[in-house]
Amino acid sequence: LPRLGAGLDGLRFAIITDTHFGPLNRTKWSEKVVEVVNELDADVVAHAGDLADGSVAKRAQQVAPLGKVRAKLGKFYITGNHEYFGEAQAWLDHMRDLGWEPLHNRHLPVSQGGDKLVFAGIDDPTGAASGLPGHGPDLPAALDGVAASTPVVLLAHQPKQVKQAAEAGIDLQISGHTHGGQIW
Repeated sequence: LPRLGAGLDGLRFAIITDTHFGPLNRTKWSEKVVEVVNELDADVVAHAGDLADGSVAKRAQQVAPLGKVRAKLGKFYITGNHEYFGEAQAWLDHMRDLGWEPLHNRHLPVSQGGDKLVFAGIDDPTGAASGLPGHGPDLPAALDGVAASTPVVLLAHQPKQVKQAAEAGIDLQISGHTHGGQIW
């Protein structure tokens, strides 16, 4: 990122997305994902949505290994469209319980070597029609209070917001949803 300060040079960022934990028990696969991510020794880890298909009660066992993901500066989570087919707010709460910071139309900074980088996250567009108050993508809310001089990484499950992100001066948008580049 051109605006990234020298103190953040070499920042290691790992992304998990579209895990779609569902009726087939993939707990062992989840454990392997965590092992691989932890071997990366990332400073920041993000889950970019579509965590699971179904309720927390039905999928908690498969998601539980994600509580063991290690990151030096932060672990961030955003919703995907599949969270809104069930219990989106329950998933946000559950990931917080597992030690992840839900970026529900908000941002959090990370700092290293005297320099700062903001990670902002927005809800999936499906949230706007979910009937859940306050759900749906709100980029202005996610960026509220961020100085124009601070570099920003945006987590947005669907790449639909890329034009809006560019217009807002986002330095990098990370999305999932398209299932490209899957690693099994």
